[in-house]
Amino acid sequence: MLKLTDWVHLSLRPDTPLLRDKLAKGYPHALLVFSRETVLSLPEVALLPYNTKAWRSRSAYVPITNPLAKAELLKQQAETKHFPSLEVLVHYGLSLSLLTRIVFASERERSLVTETLASCEVSCQYSLEIDAALLRLPEAYAPTTEVALHEYFTSCQSTGQLLPPPNIPFD
Repeated sequence: MLKLTDWVHLSLRPDTPLLRDKLAKGYPHALLVFSRETVLSLPEVALLPYNTKAWRSRSAYVPITNPLAKAELLKQQAETKHFPSLEVLVHYGLSLSLLTRIVFASERERSLVTETLASCEVSCQYSLEIDAALLRLPEAYAPTTEVALHEYFTSCQSTGQLLPPPNIPFD
């Protein structure tokens, strides 16, 4: 409805209201960390002051593409801490070559992915790590889909191939 389906949506900071809500509901996440400067310098990049889940009005969701307007919005966010859900939009796709590392919520989740990649002979050139300062978990983080995810990763490991993702609730 907002005509933002051809954009990859990123956040400049990991601690967003949307991610806090998802983790509080027990939805496991892996945080893909990209090079900020490189992504922001891509030719097809825009900014949105608000996350699209916070539906305000259609005019609030017009991608800002003007370089001066983008610089001003980034400056305002840095100086005032307003726009906690500011999004960086990359039009049509984002190369994983700009990825620097992948951060998991728990060692159990990280090890499941690491073991699955190894058993499926999928090479991963990125650091797979736990970073509590970056991915702030709620005190009572309890993944609600842990059993389903464990079964999925175990199935991938036993077949030696990545299978279609499991049907788990997300939102």
